[in-house]
Amino acid sequence: MKFLPLLFLASILLVFGCSKIKKERFKAHYAKIIPSIDGNANDTIWNMIPDWYSKHHIWENNVGSEPDSSDFSWRYKLAWDENKFYVLAEITDNIISDMHPTPKYNYWEDDCFEVLFDEDNSGGNHQSNYQAFIYHISILYDVVDIDNEGNRVLLNDHLKVKMDTLNGTSIWEAAFSVYNKDYISTSKSTPVKLYQGKIMGWAMAYCDNDGSKQRDHFFGSNHIKGEDKNLTWKTADVFGEVELIKH
Repeated sequence: MKFLPLLFLASILLVFGCSKIKKERFKAHYAKIIPSIDGNANDTIWNMIPDWYSKHHIWENNVGSEPDSSDFSWRYKLAWDENKFYVLAEITDNIISDMHPTPKYNYWEDDCFEVLFDEDNSGGNHQSNYQAFIYHISILYDVVDIDNEGNRVLLNDHLKVKMDTLNGTSIWEAAFSVYNKDYISTSKSTPVKLYQGKIMGWAMAYCDNDGSKQRDHFFGSNHIKGEDKNLTWKTADVFGEVELIKH
């Protein structure tokens, strides 16, 4: 009978281990031909992928409600090759604004396209380290994140991006170099090589500002459980996942 407490503890640990939150899984398709980053969807890879992702979720408490589709909607496709991760996003936003043109000042309050990477899908806090990256991409193409000392830094050299807007619909097209948690901003770091079957922590978001001092909405690609939705800037535990596949 003296072994019962140990068996009970083992059972509890097993239950909690098996109850790990299952992350929403996205798929990125292999690009045999590198897409041109020019803000349109005419590339071979985008035409090859038949379906778009289109769901969005509110990611911040007390900031806006679900908007009309004319105010915000999106759909997007994901691709990869050995050297880059590619995103094509078609975003409907009736008012596009940048109230804070100084790149590292209140950039999250403006219209801002975000792409999030946790290269080894290990989760964890990333507020003052490179456990994960959140690329905040402004409509002026400045790319901001927080470095391993808690400072706001420009990471424009991590990606190539182009946005083209017509009648309230913007096509964002971007090619990302993917870095791991050993990235050092003060020295030359080498991006990781991507391969079939690799699974990364990943998510995408959009800050919507219709001309006010603060953003009106904040939307993300995956559902975040619980009452506090504004967590991605703190922890990669709430990211989704992306799997790199080949046909």
